Amino acid sequence: MPITNYDVRAASAVVKREADARGSRDEGTVLAAVGPLEVGTIMVRDNAGALTALVGAAGAAANCVLLEAVPTGNAASRVVVLWRDADVVRSELRFPTGYSAGDMTDAIFALRNQGIAARAGV
Repeated sequence: MPITNYDVRAASAVVKREADARGSRDEGTVLAAVGPLEVGTIMVRDNAGALTALVGAAGAAANCVLLEAVPTGNAASRVVVLWRDADVVRSELRFPTGYSAGDMTDAIFALRNQGIAARAGV
């Protein structure tokens, strides 16, 4: 049986502050065969609730942060995302491999416009 590695990071490592009664969270669907994705991955959520990870220079489209790890799989997955009115730990956010500093700044600015502020440290 192959060994499965699980992401041990938790949403609590990413979220510094959120609205009462978890009002900052919402559900979405990660499309099939998209994973693996880590907790803290910056996502793009469309009006239908479909989620995709940032790719290329799409930083300006960033609008939520993944709060559940998504393993590699063939089925669509329902997950929880941070969607509004929250502060996150900047160093815990996950960007696409090779993302430039400018693309990261665009993504963080887009999250700020959504009501999610990326802050330093604990």
